[in-house]
Amino acid sequence: MQADPSRLADFVSQLSLLNLCRLNVCAGMRLMPWQDGAAGHTHRVRRYGLPSFSVSDANAGLNLKKPNIGFPASSVIAATFNREIARGVGRVIAEECPGHGIQLNLGPGMNLHRGLLCGRHPEYFSEDPYLTGEMAGWHGRGLTETGVGCCYKHLFCNNSELSRMGSHSVVSLQALRELYFRSYAIAFRVQPPAAVMTSYNALNGIYPGESAELLQGLVRGEWGFDGAIISDWGSCRTVDAVAMVNAGNCWITPGGPLWVWRIWRAARKGKIPRATLQHNAIGLLRGMGLKMKSEE
Repeated sequence: MQADPSRLADFVSQLSLLNLCRLNVCAGMRLMPWQDGAAGHTHRVRRYGLPSFSVSDANAGLNLKKPNIGFPASSVIAATFNREIARGVGRVIAEECPGHGIQLNLGPGMNLHRGLLCGRHPEYFSEDPYLTGEMAGWHGRGLTETGVGCCYKHLFCNNSELSRMGSHSVVSLQALRELYFRSYAIAFRVQPPAAVMTSYNALNGIYPGESAELLQGLVRGEWGFDGAIISDWGSCRTVDAVAMVNAGNCWITPGGPLWVWRIWRAARKGKIPRATLQHNAIGLLRGMGLKMKSEE
């Protein structure tokens, strides 16, 4: 058997408009007391045998309601300046994922330490773009080579947990290129990710999740990324979901029927081209590790 990426496009082309819309929206979280706490899962398309894929947060261990191995904060890992330690953390986390049904790990987080009061600095690596990019990339390599997809986040300049969905990062283009974009570019060279996640905050007047310039021009164009672009959880409450889909967000999270209906209605009215939904579905399924096969 040999991987044939063209068959993934063929597979997606046969899906109904409604199924394409469903794939573009997360099928929900598993947070009830009897569930495992997974951050989300994709819609299952039973007619074509497409399973549901599950994702979990993790930088210092799987964020599930089940016992698992914990690690020091990423900022502590970065302080070792040791790529193999970062790689080892990724490997061990990935080794635990199959037992919990996780196909994609929502990490590592790799925003720069810009504001001293950012509540998520422990899960980020450093204020230095080179150190951040290298350590995040090697963490991602440990995940990937052990069979679990990694997701670099949050694109871009996620600097505050206070009013995180309404905060606004104003950064010069030079600083973006030399610092914030650079850390991701370095990580991409070390280990191309399976997915990337857009940030809650606006950046220079527009939310990254609805910016085609960033997602299509930079991430897919300059960096050659072909995996899943996903939103941060709940950002669809402040960013227009239709704009996000058209910009290239493959997965609106945490989703739910309301968001499927909104996207389906927009697609029926021609506000979202079917080709965009198909392209997003291909990116999502590729990011989740689905590879169509053909006989040699």
